[in-house]
Amino acid sequence: MAKIFIMHHISVKDFPQLDFGDKRRNERFVSIINNISSQPGSSIPKQNENWYSTKATYELFKNDEVSLLSLQQAISSYGGSLIGDEQQILIAHDFCQISYNDLQADGLGYLANKDGRGIITYNSIAISEDGVPLSLLYQQSFTRLVEELGKTK
Repeated sequence: MAKIFIMHHISVKDFPQLDFGDKRRNERFVSIINNISSQPGSSIPKQNENWYSTKATYELFKNDEVSLLSLQQAISSYGGSLIGDEQQILIAHDFCQISYNDLQADGLGYLANKDGRGIITYNSIAISEDGVPLSLLYQQSFTRLVEELGKTK
């Protein structure tokens, strides 16, 4: 029989190494994670209850104290605490393309052809023996320059 995984409501205590330089930032980060977990795939405005929360989410991501490295460390410490209880884990690797179709935004590269724009990620995810996803262990994101399309190296 397959097990159903339900994400519990997390708190700042679930992130032992969380430090964005301010208690309010730490709490906002945890709030964002809970919002995403309850409505995966929704936009930031739809995940938030009101305009204040939506704006606060955008402000957190614009804040210089919140770097990609600090986000990765916070998520990794949470995942590490989940993995610690497992006797054995499986590690699944996934290579995916996050497509933004024809969006003309800075920082997007080409995907499968000259028309597709987006980001490529390589992910490693820890999974329990029962098939329950535990944590994102590693993620590398990159883009391919449109000018390099069709060239071999």
